[in-house]
Amino acid sequence: MADRPNRSTQRAGEGAQQLQIDGDVYLGVTPAEAIEIARLVAQDVVASFTAGALAEATKRIDAFDRKLVEVLDQEHSLAAFSEPAFQILIKKAQRSAAASGRDSDYDRLAELLSRRAHEDDRKKRAAVDRAVEVVDLVDDAALAGLTAVRYFLLESPTGGAIGAGLDQFEKFATAIVDLPLPEDEDWIEHLDSLGLVRIARLETFHPAKQVLANLFKGYVCPGVENTSENVIAYYAQANQQGVKARMEEHELRDGFLRIPVSNDSSVRALAESHPHVVSSFDAFLEAAKPTGYGTTDPAAMSALLAEIDSRPTTRALIEWWDQPRVGFRHTPAGAVLAAANSRRLMRAVGLST
Repeated sequence: MADRPNRSTQRAGEGAQQLQIDGDVYLGVTPAEAIEIARLVAQDVVASFTAGALAEATKRIDAFDRKLVEVLDQEHSLAAFSEPAFQILIKKAQRSAAASGRDSDYDRLAELLSRRAHEDDRKKRAAVDRAVEVVDLVDDAALAGLTAVRYFLLESPTGGAIGAGLDQFEKFATAIVDLPLPEDEDWIEHLDSLGLVRIARLETFHPAKQVLANLFKGYVCPGVENTSENVIAYYAQANQQGVKARMEEHELRDGFLRIPVSNDSSVRALAESHPHVVSSFDAFLEAAKPTGYGTTDPAAMSALLAEIDSRPTTRALIEWWDQPRVGFRHTPAGAVLAAANSRRLMRAVGLST
């Protein structure tokens, strides 16, 4: 990356907007132009290294730049390169990439900047900026733990069918959870020192069964016994609430019926995408009262655990979760880094989040 004389040149990207960096005028942001912009931004970064470190730093930054352009090009977000604030963040990411040297960190940084390219909220932008600054310092096992905790707390199957939903959860968990997960508590102290979690010594995580009861709320509800009277009563109340969701066989309780949804998130998604089926979340809750939605049936939970036992990654995640450890909460930076790591791992196996 030799010093460039001040000059003004134009590079045309068909149908795009003009931007300017260091005297160079760009018309559009094609992948090739984005690489050139990243190299221009990197001039200040590489200038801070001595001759002995320059070649390796340049190699690492170039590898990160290519990954960033690849990710943003896939998302049709190369226009972000025209934003001054984004260019400042690229420079921070290039410093982290130069310090790291881990290929996986280039992917994580690219995912973080991808999130930033679509984010308007200043608080969330600040979280991304902080995560970018510490990526190169995070221990791999600690990041695996951070990501696994986020996944177990927040992710859930989207399908209503229990077998298929658990298979999806297992498939995603296999992609996301880097095993082996950390066993001691040093990883939590490490994450706290980087500002990615906040230790709460007087708090503990809920037991796995309680977390599962929330993640799979629609699976472990008692349902209603499959009698004509119960079916008529449910549909009468559902129609009154404007809900057209049908009951189906409860796979975890023979002879019972339930509404085929996994949890509150799937209900809200159904209400947004198919309002003619579920008019609103509150309407669904009212209509679902006869099925016991939101109540955990012990027999259904036992059957669910038996199903999980045949899915090795989910089972291992639950066993790891229930190990004693100090409580903590993700900071905004920790949450976005865990999410970026999840997306990285999903991409690697061809899944989407």
